[in-house]
Amino acid sequence: MHRYLEYLLTSSVCWWRKKRIPHTDGTGILVIMRHPLGDTMTELPLLRELRQSFPTAKITVVCDRSNENILEASPCIDALLVYEHRASRHYFRTNLHRTWDFARTYLWQKHIGLAIVPSTCMSDLVDGWLALFSGAVRRFAYTEKTNTHNHHQYMGAYDALFTQPLKAEGAAHEVERNLSLVRSVGGTVENTSVPVWFHEEDERFAEDMLESAGITSERRRVIVNLSTSQPSKDWPVERYVSVCRALSAQYPLTYLLIGAGSRAAAYAEAFCKEIDAYDFTGKTTIRQTLALMKHTEFYLGGDTGPAHFAAACGLHGVVIYKVGKDIGNMDQNFPVRLYPWQSELTVLQPEYVLPGCEQGCYQEAPHCILQVTEAQVLKAMQEQLSA
Repeated sequence: MHRYLEYLLTSSVCWWRKKRIPHTDGTGILVIMRHPLGDTMTELPLLRELRQSFPTAKITVVCDRSNENILEASPCIDALLVYEHRASRHYFRTNLHRTWDFARTYLWQKHIGLAIVPSTCMSDLVDGWLALFSGAVRRFAYTEKTNTHNHHQYMGAYDALFTQPLKAEGAAHEVERNLSLVRSVGGTVENTSVPVWFHEEDERFAEDMLESAGITSERRRVIVNLSTSQPSKDWPVERYVSVCRALSAQYPLTYLLIGAGSRAAAYAEAFCKEIDAYDFTGKTTIRQTLALMKHTEFYLGGDTGPAHFAAACGLHGVVIYKVGKDIGNMDQNFPVRLYPWQSELTVLQPEYVLPGCEQGCYQEAPHCILQVTEAQVLKAMQEQLSA
């Protein structure tokens, strides 16, 4: 019943818009990017190609606080606005009013004629409301039917907010899907790579950090990212220790630990008790991490934003995913849709989906990912280091 009411209310909003929201045929472009870091990285090529295709348009991006840092350095954005999502018992009512107020305060003055929501798996009704309330007469996004979970949840309410809900065909990578959006709005695509943006001060910070720690170029540097956004995506620390101990016996390596949050700090503490490493967890911003990777050669870690940083920076190494190769739910087949784009990184994942995880592994602790063995990771890293 709740979903049905949500559908009815959203349909009413679409009708109400015609009387209350100022229509505009302006040249401003709104891109809504309130998504996790990994998804954000797959959306950066879209930003660059929009700027190339529409050089005189004013591009406004609405982001989340979590990805603001990386977007601040983009030369493709004219205005960057943060919408802080508010989880609430009354989610619909709370965010419906907040997006309306946000649009009236910040978006109407931008004369937006085109609104775009990239990503086929992380968007929600808040993104749709922001697009609708912006006043844009053309609103593009991928249909909620692309993601079976979203379609079951929204029952058409999300699609009703857009003039052009597009269908995503096949198991294309998110970068390809986002670049298809550029073509759909009349732009062209000349470059499909993921850009790396940071400021000169970020570069200086990374250089100073390495120098202060006494890290030289005599040993090859390996970024080790022990934590991810979900415990079920975390490969056990003791396995990382075992792999790195074996690698150190063969190669002259320096390990640099990155990450943020209490879980990352706890993992790093456990790792450093066993392996000689430099613990940079919690000490860098997103852009500073990117700059640090420009001074690094290898990456070892899980499926998370920094894996996409490593790919964009040209690092070699290994990324460990939790999803079994035989999963039937393409929404959850992250190695297909969200593997590190155009990179030299080796992707490892379980051979099979364990019982109960047919629609995705949502356990509160490492589960399916435990099928990836130390021997597999060690072999893949040895091949990368010997190439």
